[in-house]
Amino acid sequence: MRCRVQYRAGDTERESFVKVGDALSTYGGHSRFLASKPTGDMMQGWISRHHAGSLLIVHYDPSVPGSLSLAGNDDDLRAVTPLTRLWFGITTCIGGLVLAAAVTHYRK
Repeated sequence: MRCRVQYRAGDTERESFVKVGDALSTYGGHSRFLASKPTGDMMQGWISRHHAGSLLIVHYDPSVPGSLSLAGNDDDLRAVTPLTRLWFGITTCIGGLVLAAAVTHYRK
């Protein structure tokens, strides 16, 4: 989900767009890896808790003020937990090791 965030950096009012919910940050992008879309109920709840004018802590890069992070404020829109991603990574790694061992064994 893409949100418009207006914030103050020093004495300057700024506006930026940020993607929230499940995603994997990658170099130069934001891809939907092992992710599900937020449901309507999830989005309505998040919007009601973060209405226009509400206080929301963001982190931004002073050298590129338009680049910001919601710093975990979108956790309630995430369907995939860090533990789920960890188990996915472990399982994928084990599968890769088994495949590499099988290839090595059959090459001999």
